[in-house]
Parts: sequence; structure tokens; C-alpha cells
Amino acid sequence: MGDAQRFEVSELVVHGPDGVRPDPQAPSWMTAGRRATLALRGLHDAALTRAGADYDLTTVRAAVHALAAHGVDVTLIAPLADVLTTPDELIATLGEVAALALRFPGRLEFVTHGDVRPKDAWVAAAVDAGVLDAERHYTLSLERLRAVWSARLDGTTDEVARRLGEFLVRRLDDAPRRAIFASLRRAWLRLADGWPGGAMGKEPAMALATSLLGDVEGWMKRFRQYTYDTTRRVVLIPTWQCELRCSYCYIPKQDGRVMTVEVAERGVDLALSTDLTDVMIQFFGGEALLAWPVLQHAIDYAQTRARALGKTPSYVVSSNGWSLDEEKLSWMKERPIRLELSLDGDERTQNRFRPSRWKAAKSYDNSIATHASAILASGIEQYVIMVVHPTNVDAMPANFFHIADLGFKRIQINNMLGRVWTEAETASFARGLHQIGQGLIARWARGESIEFINMQHKPVAMRLNGEVTVDWDGTIYGGNSFLHETEHKDKFVLATLDDRTGVDRYWIDATDNHFLLDWSYRPTVTKNNVDVGKIMASFIGWMTKKGYRSDGPAAQAGPTEASP
Repeated sequence: MGDAQRFEVSELVVHGPDGVRPDPQAPSWMTAGRRATLALRGLHDAALTRAGADYDLTTVRAAVHALAAHGVDVTLIAPLADVLTTPDELIATLGEVAALALRFPGRLEFVTHGDVRPKDAWVAAAVDAGVLDAERHYTLSLERLRAVWSARLDGTTDEVARRLGEFLVRRLDDAPRRAIFASLRRAWLRLADGWPGGAMGKEPAMALATSLLGDVEGWMKRFRQYTYDTTRRVVLIPTWQCELRCSYCYIPKQDGRVMTVEVAERGVDLALSTDLTDVMIQFFGGEALLAWPVLQHAIDYAQTRARALGKTPSYVVSSNGWSLDEEKLSWMKERPIRLELSLDGDERTQNRFRPSRWKAAKSYDNSIATHASAILASGIEQYVIMVVHPTNVDAMPANFFHIADLGFKRIQINNMLGRVWTEAETASFARGLHQIGQGLIARWARGESIEFINMQHKPVAMRLNGEVTVDWDGTIYGGNSFLHETEHKDKFVLATLDDRTGVDRYWIDATDNHFLLDWSYRPTVTKNNVDVGKIMASFIGWMTKKGYRSDGPAAQAGPTEASP
């Protein structure tokens, strides 16, 4: 190897020109322009453990950092796989090669050596094809791996193997861009994140990302989406049917639109294909509980899969409460489920604006109002969404506190969308919010625990749901506006489950709220609804300025005064 130095991490022995063992963190024998070779037993902690190594990836990163910090280039020699390497481990190994190359650009060379025939067929196919690619700082190795596995998936007829292959290919979708974003994120947020010596400096990291991704304007918005979104969320629509016929709901209640178990599992796999640890799956509709067996299966399947993948799942079940009996509550309380419940207020309001599909049955009598004791006793986290119809806006404060007095202490107000509010209705909305604010302040002062969910987030005049949504038939949409079945429904289509796209790409390139607003309602209606939403945003701003959070005083609040 000429005058190159040899650094055998596998034995934690450093060989310098005079045979001494200097401190790897301060190797005095290193000189700029020299090259060190690290002979490793693997680049995945599981592989290192199987090989009996007395070091881990953190040790390897520390060694590379120490060498690079002294101007020494590094050649890593290691097997990509051993006999027991799994597909997940191979993905992680190639990801580690790319991460090292991006952290120390221009200083790293990787040479695969010592590969044996893996038992896993997917790993064996990758080793046979030779997926290592030094282009673009080894990030293209991940793209080559996806191409190899996609080709193998195309020729696979066994259903179990196909499902595994589909999941693997989803995980690798857009992997080069995500690897670059991950490296930049560590620099951007100054995260050590398991990297001795810390992340690269922000300026060189930005320069590297620009050299790989092009002009900053073309990717900065996507990078921010990647960086600050810490939970991957996917919505499943198990059924379009519902017990109610709400006056403000535009979703057709067709029978027959019920998700199969297979589609539910593939929707779960889509959610779990993320790089993130935290995954939230929401069941929406329609009334999700009308597809109870599918919902149960999907959650238990997700629990099992998430455990195997090291993910932390949580679930939201949206429900009007009609079918929410004690048996279902007992099942749900044993799982990380949150209930998103709906009730618009007192008996008159509920029956008028959310009537039952059956004339003989009353909506309020079958709502969460009559199930409140069982719901609250279950201990399941929950909150209530209360929709305000403009023709009933004068009753908004009374309805809000009616829900609170039933025992539901976390409430969100949604003003009806899709209909023009008159000036009188809009003015009443503003007055009603002020009354609710005064009522909340008084109740908080008495020590009552009650939370106004709208204040939890930065107010936006009109935000539509843009989350990745899997419909009953496997079509994937950006948001849930497609449920309205308008002439613009196709504009919200992202793909189908057959397209093998990863959920991270959908989220990084998420549907813009302005796009959703442009195509969900008529422009005149949208403008009007935005103006109504601005009143809510102004009210939240006033409450916040007065020193209140969603659940009470953030600090000593000042005297109350008329809100704007």
C-alpha cells in the first residue's frame, strides 16, 4: 500500500511509520496528503456484533473524524454483507457509507471485501449485482440497490415475497435526496447525533447540498419540510359510509366503499416505510368504526410491524361516537390510540345539523353525549371537534360550554367551510369567540381544566388537511378534499399503492395548502371562508398576547378587555 498508513479498527491498533500506537483522537504521526486504511468487520452494529468486534459504528466515525481532521484521506475496507445480513441491515450499511462520504466529502473511499453468500435472497441479489457506486458521494448506491430490488420484485410471484419487496423498494425511494437532507439537517441544527466531532459546518454543508441538488430555491422548502416534521402521518379511509347526514358534510355516503384487509396492510406498510421513528396513522371516513374489523386488523398489524422495524406507532380514530360502545373502548384503551370525536353542541343543534340517516333515530341520543361516562372512564386520550354552522353561530358559546360540561375538556372549533358566511354571521362569530374567551378565562381562574385546541398551533386563516391519505381502494391522495367528489378530484391524486413510492417523498413534496384552497371550493367561497378564519386567528392572537395558552394562563395574565 505504498506509504499509506494502516489503521486496523477491528483490533483498535494504529500502525504509524514507526510502529507506535498513538492516540486515535490526536494521531501525531498523521500528515496532510497521506492516506489511512481502516480494515473493518462491517458497517452495521449488528454485523460488528456477529463478527465479535469490540467496537461499534461510533468508534468508526470517531476514527474517520480523527484522520480527516488531520488532513488524512481514508479508505474503508469492509464487507457489505455477511451470511446473516438482512435487507434492513444492507440498506443501513449503504446509508452509513453515504453518510460518512457526505460528512467528509472528498476524503473517503470504500472498498468492499470479504462478502460471503448471504442467506437472504434479497441481500444475495444485491451482492451479486454489485450495488456500490461512488458517484455523488456514494448516495447513488442506494438508488442502485432500489433498481436491483425493483427488478427482482417484477419477477416475483409469491405474495409474501412481493409484499416484502414492495416495502423495501418503498423504503429506498428518494433515498439519495434524503441522505443529503439528513447530512445537511445535522449541520443545520448542529446535531452531534452519534457523530463524534459533531456535524459539518453549516456553510460547507450548504455548499455540498447545492452541488448535489442544484439551486437552493429548488429544494430549500422541501428540506425544511424534511427537517422539522418529526412524525410521519398517514390517513386511511376504511369506509365512506356513516350513520349521520350532516348538513355541512359534502362526502357522499356510498355503500360498498369499504377497505379490504390487504389494502389496509399495504397502507400501514406505506406509513412504516418512513425513515422517522414516530409514525401516526389516522382512521377517517365516513365513520371509521363502521369498518371495525378492518380497523382492528390494521392497528394490530401495524403494532407487530412497527415493533419489528423499531418504530413507535400511534393512532387517531375519528368518530361521531354512534358505534363507540364499551367493548370497542376496552379494546382501544390497550393500544396507543387517541380519539378524535365530534359533537356540535346541545340536543337541538346536534339533531338539526347532524341528523341521523334513519328518521326514527336521534343523532344526539346516539352521540358522544350519551356515551360520555364510558368514554371518559376508559382513560383514552380524546378531544372533540365542534363544527359551527353559520346559521347557528349565535349558539356557539353555549354549545362550546355544553360540550365542556359533559366532561370533554379538550375542544376544537371548526367554522363550516364551503358556504359563504354573511356579514351578520361573521360578526356573530367574532362576538361568540370573545364570549368563549371570557368564559374560558373565568373557568381557568376557578381552577377548571379545559383546553381550547385551536390555540395549540400557529393560527392560519384556513388550513385544509393535506396529509397523505389512502382511500378504500388504494388510491393515494394529498389531503382529504377528494372525499367531496368534485370535478377536481383527480387533481388531488398522488399515486396508488401499486406505484411503490415511499411515504417520505410524499411528505417532503407535500401538497401545498394554497393548492388545496385553489381546487377545493369556488374562489368566492374560499375568500369568504379565509376572512372568517382570520377572525379566529385574530382571536387566538389576542388570547396569546394576554398571556394565555390553550389550557390556561402561561404566566400572570393581565386584566381582560374587549377583544378585537
